[in-house]
Amino acid sequence: MNHFPDAVLFDLDGTLADTIPDIADALDMALTSCGYVAAGEANARAWVGKGVGELIRLALVAQGAETEPTKQDEIWCAFEQAYRQNIKVRTRLYDAVAETLTSLEKRAIKLACVTNKAAVFTEPLLASLGIDGRFESVVSGDTCEHKKPHPEPLFKACRDLNVEPSRCIMVGDSINDLNAAAAAGMKSVLVSFGYFNSPDEERDKADIVVDAFGDIISAINT
Repeated sequence: MNHFPDAVLFDLDGTLADTIPDIADALDMALTSCGYVAAGEANARAWVGKGVGELIRLALVAQGAETEPTKQDEIWCAFEQAYRQNIKVRTRLYDAVAETLTSLEKRAIKLACVTNKAAVFTEPLLASLGIDGRFESVVSGDTCEHKKPHPEPLFKACRDLNVEPSRCIMVGDSINDLNAAAAAGMKSVLVSFGYFNSPDEERDKADIVVDAFGDIISAINT
């Protein structure tokens, strides 16, 4: 017997697509244009997940730079320009994403994208990846007052989809996704191939762990 959820909510960066290469390039362009040292892709991978503002702050802290708000704002503006112009140069969907979304749709499962990425980036990126029309709800990092790990963005998606949180599953790659799901009263799926930057024991907060995107269908049929 099938026991699929009514809806599946997906994180974006590190879950649907490997976006770090273009984020890292934009961050380095922003930093160097403002007189700072490039951070590099490895550092960007370690810092991603809490929004661009935190990414920039960590990049400045790492090089012992001042972090006054005006300087961060300057770098943020430079990042926005660089990233919007190069949002899908090296970014790619993970294997089996399109096929999995189609399989979920065929089962009448509603889909949402819930990300901490700012809306100014989220919509263009989903469009450039060819999956912008797949989600009945898109909740970005600045859609609500709070970002993940607060449950508010997940509740917003549930309202958009007209589903109960307890009948939904959150799929993500970070502790923010797992904590948000727990706070919202929904099960969570952790994709092991994403940008999980927390201690290994934090993985135990996930209800399900999958090693490939294509495994999600069978994993959520519980």
